[in-house]
Amino acid sequence: MDTYRPRYILKKFYLVDLQTLQEHPNIKQILELPYDYIFFEFYDPIFELLFNENLEIKHKAGKNPELQEKEKQLFGDLDRFLQPLYSHPASHDRYGYRKGCIARQFVINKKIYTLREPGNPKSIEIVETGFANSTFVQFKVRFRNKTNKNKLRYEQVINDWHEWAKKHFQVDVLDGIEYQDLLSKVTINFPNDFETFMAALIVMLNDTRKETSINWLSWDCV
Repeated sequence: MDTYRPRYILKKFYLVDLQTLQEHPNIKQILELPYDYIFFEFYDPIFELLFNENLEIKHKAGKNPELQEKEKQLFGDLDRFLQPLYSHPASHDRYGYRKGCIARQFVINKKIYTLREPGNPKSIEIVETGFANSTFVQFKVRFRNKTNKNKLRYEQVINDWHEWAKKHFQVDVLDGIEYQDLLSKVTINFPNDFETFMAALIVMLNDTRKETSINWLSWDCV
């Protein structure tokens, strides 16, 4: 796994204003995604110590008062970014305790992405199969019910994502979308450093799961 760095995806209205986010020195990447989502990455060099895989380094860093204070400040900043999310009524239980607000975590090429939503929402099932060096990725989904309406909505999501992704780099959806019973697959030729763009597609499919009737997805190299 790569060095710890929160990579969050959530609706714009669950974040403080973008300018506040952009001006913070620990925000390393911000990307506006389709369907009103925002992706951002948060990082500080002290994470190399506090979350080191070497337990001796991690333990020593965890007992350092200066690093402890810096960690507290950093995660306090993260909480302030997400204040609109945590202010949502569904984000607290009846006793006032804050819920996790994590709809889904998934890993793409060792990078961890977290989809944040109010409360403890359900998401589609994701089967993570990992990658080799290839950027040709076969993306599979399974429908709960494959009506013509579900199918057309799914194809619209793929098209919406493809049009957005092409604005950032060259990406090809190959051979169209194939259907077999309740399964569907599409092969995508990504450029390098495509993980966040693939994460956007996963989030878009999760966002439209009721309209498409998709309840499961997976991916693999081809």
